[in-house]
Amino acid sequence: SPQASRASILCWGMVLARYPFVRQVTEIIGRLIRLQGDVKQEQLKRKIQETFGARETALRSCRYAVSLLNDFGFIRRDSGSGRYIPAERIQIDDPNLAAWFLQAIFFSMGDRRDIRKDEFLASPSLFMTTPDHLLNLALRTHRFRIDRESLSHELVSLI
Repeated sequence: SPQASRASILCWGMVLARYPFVRQVTEIIGRLIRLQGDVKQEQLKRKIQETFGARETALRSCRYAVSLLNDFGFIRRDSGSGRYIPAERIQIDDPNLAAWFLQAIFFSMGDRRDIRKDEFLASPSLFMTTPDHLLNLALRTHRFRIDRESLSHELVSLI
């Protein structure tokens, strides 16, 4: 339902803004999904250890992040195989909600004020959305604009 999707986006944006580690885990999952269509638990564990070291706290936090992604319906566990597969993408149709979510993404990256447009559109942490649609909606509000960084690069800027 549209209300459930709205609630999921609001909650997910707050999680990302407050816990950047969750965004980093989501990026790893998004990259693996983009490469192979699913994520094996042992691959995810190995990537977390490569990035954060073999600390139990990182592995435990990763399990919590995966559980959140599953609970929000962004990924599904494939029964019996130990793999996670992407669920249907969330549809956002409200420009203000899109702008709010995009602002939460910026905040999760160290409260950045701008990001290269191509970097945003290719962001693996947004695998549960359609980034170009999200950006087009957010640009309808007064909170974001496109600036030119160079002849070949544009920046999405938070106003």
